[in-house]
Amino acid sequence: MTRPDILIAGGDTRQLYCAARLADEYSVGIMGFDDDYIPEELSLPAPDTNCEGCCRCAVLPVPALDDRGNISAPCFSGTVRAKTVEKLLAPRWDSTGRKGGRKTESCLPTARGM
Repeated sequence: MTRPDILIAGGDTRQLYCAARLADEYSVGIMGFDDDYIPEELSLPAPDTNCEGCCRCAVLPVPALDDRGNISAPCFSGTVRAKTVEKLLAPRWDSTGRKGGRKTESCLPTARGM
């Protein structure tokens, strides 16, 4: 079985813990965290935003979207746009945090959900 490339997008420090554990087995990239939230010993790259379709699975926060329709990222001073995440994901990608109703489904329409 091919190991998927996993994208951890937004969320809080629990997502960083999840990323660290997944990185023991898979290729993991993170986005939506300012550097001061990321422990020095956690060496996870940010995904190349030009790499369309390179991630096969996304771990999203719950709820996945903030009130503006962006990925919820309280540990980030910038914005993680749902369309940026969507671009990085392969067609029919899997998500662990997509069950957010019509709003989430409309922003991330190609997800299979889990």
